[in-house]
Amino acid sequence: MRRVVMGLVVLAAVLLVGLCIAFFPRGAEGPDERSPDAQVAQPGEKEAARGAEQAPEETGEAAAATDESEPVEPEQQPEEEGPALTRVYGTVTAAATGAPIAGATVVAAPKGFTPTSEAENGDEAPTEERENVAETHTDETGVYSLEVALGDKHVLNCRSEGFVPEHKPLSRGAGEGQRVDFHLRAGSSVSGIVTDTETDAGVKGVAVRARGSRQGFFEMMGRGADKVRDSLTEDDGAYLIDGLEPGSYVISVHGRGAGYLFNHDDRVTLNVEKGVAYDHVDFTVEPGAVVEGVVRNPSRAPVPEAEVAVMPAQLIEAAMKGKRSR
Repeated sequence: MRRVVMGLVVLAAVLLVGLCIAFFPRGAEGPDERSPDAQVAQPGEKEAARGAEQAPEETGEAAAATDESEPVEPEQQPEEEGPALTRVYGTVTAAATGAPIAGATVVAAPKGFTPTSEAENGDEAPTEERENVAETHTDETGVYSLEVALGDKHVLNCRSEGFVPEHKPLSRGAGEGQRVDFHLRAGSSVSGIVTDTETDAGVKGVAVRARGSRQGFFEMMGRGADKVRDSLTEDDGAYLIDGLEPGSYVISVHGRGAGYLFNHDDRVTLNVEKGVAYDHVDFTVEPGAVVEGVVRNPSRAPVPEAEVAVMPAQLIEAAMKGKRSR
């Protein structure tokens, strides 16, 4: 009986081993159960793995090299050279005595620009008119010097208080420089005060003009500019126009820049004689109306820096009539 049992046990063990071999073949073993020989990488596989490990390091080194390299500067455009400057120098003296005139104003400007044009409305001339304009003053010895980019037609203006102003043309392309001397002649003067018609107080910043009575508009803007002299009233309304040549002048007031109106029927005509001072040539001006409001767009939002002009009603009515007649 014992032999039979032992035989059955042996048979069961053999069957169990066979089942294990059938269901668990050697090719299904995991990587951790491989033999030591299988765990050793081949030479080609070893080099490939080493290259894969070093690739990130090489990429980092390349990036670091790129970051450490100097930035490439953008190509600079060549700077445009400005116009060549010409030095203009000389002396300013009194024609009668030859004495030097200190503090005389010398202005180099394109033809058609006159310093007196700045005072008409109490404002400086437009910026475009002041291009290529150079200004200086004489020292105690009457000497001046300035540099200017000369155009095709440049004029040198010289003026000083109590003297008749002079204008001389400048030559373009005069090399290192050119000398221009002035000998100013003493002139006559006109002075007075401008007051408010309502308060009798002096009005500041009003332009008073002396213009040759026989001058037309084009003469005033061209060669006859020396026949036009302007002056702005001081805080007390006083003004002084000096350096006038003998002749007939119309004295008028231009007060729109200061908010005042002047009746042109109040202009004064003077026959100026040599070396005579005409005092108490006074004028009155009337305060202008003030118009205030807000400019808005179609969305009712305020419009900044909008320009508002005031026109006579007669002009608007005439324009409307002409439009209806069509």
